[in-house]
Amino acid sequence: MRLVSVLEPSVVHATTEQWLDEDFARDFERRWLEVVDGLTAAHECDCGHTAIASAGFLSLMFDSRTQPAWMADSGARQRFIPLLYQRLWPMLSQIDVPCAQAVSALPAVDERAEDDPWLTSALSAAAWATERADTTVLHLGIDAALIDATVVSIGGGASAIVACCSDRISFLRRLPLTELAGRATMPQLPKLVGLACELFLSANPGRQIRYASEFSPAFAAMLVNAPADVKTRAIAAVVSRVTLTQKEAQADKGLKDEPLHDRMGRRRMRVTKDWRIHYAYVDGPGIRFDTLGPHDLGL
Repeated sequence: MRLVSVLEPSVVHATTEQWLDEDFARDFERRWLEVVDGLTAAHECDCGHTAIASAGFLSLMFDSRTQPAWMADSGARQRFIPLLYQRLWPMLSQIDVPCAQAVSALPAVDERAEDDPWLTSALSAAAWATERADTTVLHLGIDAALIDATVVSIGGGASAIVACCSDRISFLRRLPLTELAGRATMPQLPKLVGLACELFLSANPGRQIRYASEFSPAFAAMLVNAPADVKTRAIAAVVSRVTLTQKEAQADKGLKDEPLHDRMGRRRMRVTKDWRIHYAYVDGPGIRFDTLGPHDLGL
């Protein structure tokens, strides 16, 4: 396995005292939805990602001694139970690993007692993953410590570094999107462009989406058959173009956007020194990317 996700307890668990705080309840739900959306994006990208939970996860969820406080809130339960069973649970691979009482994390991921069953369940799963995955990520809930990584160890023995993600963007940065772009298939293209736009905007807060993007079947086929480096550059060029006005795109020295002066009103922009993209404006406002090819073939 390349990348494995584990949920820190406060992603899904809250105490009665916490749940009585309306601000906490609102942020808790927002974070749960954010984690589920991030896991879904990773799953849809087919990037070698796996999300796991210990076999006792559901027992903790429904045991009256350990269940989260929102289970007693009828409104919250009506929202969360479908989210659990329809979206989250289908993505979680159950692992049959005992909850190790001596498992620990340094720095601590939250303020729970070391023998808290939710904490030992999550850390035992994380320890299991570190022995089998290239990278293990712990998704932090809103009650967790704001840390980038922790060292998980069992019984003072072998230890391993586990990355920590406190928001959607920090998790998306862990996905091998550049590599995925280099082997993009037609079904993956819209999702990859969407994720690339999200990451681009997080790194460039002054930019915004100016146009919706569409891809003609011809463009998608040409992209799939292009060299890996061209695929990566083409997706980056698409992201750059949809976050610029026409005037800004024309002034951009990388894109060198210009009109083609044909009857369809299409335009051309640069991908590399030798490759170009042709596109046209569509209602929305949007851009339909029509063709991708070497400049010496008329593009």
